[in-house]
Amino acid sequence: MANNGENPILDSGASHHLTGSRCLLHSFRSFNIPVPLKTATNGPSAFITGAGDMVFDGVDGDSAILKGVLYCERAHSTLISLAALRKSHAVFHYDHRQDYFNIYSSSGTRIFACPFIHDKNKWVLPIPRRNLSHSHSSYVSRPIICNVNIPCFPKDTTEPFLTPIDPGPTFKWRPEELTQNEKVLLHWHCKLG
Repeated sequence: MANNGENPILDSGASHHLTGSRCLLHSFRSFNIPVPLKTATNGPSAFITGAGDMVFDGVDGDSAILKGVLYCERAHSTLISLAALRKSHAVFHYDHRQDYFNIYSSSGTRIFACPFIHDKNKWVLPIPRRNLSHSHSSYVSRPIICNVNIPCFPKDTTEPFLTPIDPGPTFKWRPEELTQNEKVLLHWHCKLG
């Protein structure tokens, strides 16, 4: 679904960045198996079919890249997840005088200034750059001030929801002790998060 030039929405409830605008994604990768999209409503089924990088003009004229933005053709809006940014070690500051969220990289560089749009009741980011060619990245010649990378999106797989977690020194994984129902549940938990 086309974005129609609307600004991405800063979403505190989204677990991952998501768009329905394929033209906003650079370095697009299709998934071998579509992943069902879980939402807060019981609407018709929708599937995540790939992911790519979203490129923005940064605050100071440099480029900012969000990696691992999920693609769902039926998505009506582009959502930028506060949780995914936080997992990428981004820092947020709310400026109550200007009614802006400022987002900074882990090194302290301001990446985005997100104003509140009163008539739409939402905070938005700048409109991302379109990928006009779909065959090569158009942002390689610009400096990158922040490579906001979701740690749970491995580079060598098409599985977006795998998260390497260190369970601690006392944890001992014993998959042979799982019942068949637990194995099925674990499989779907790994697939869907």
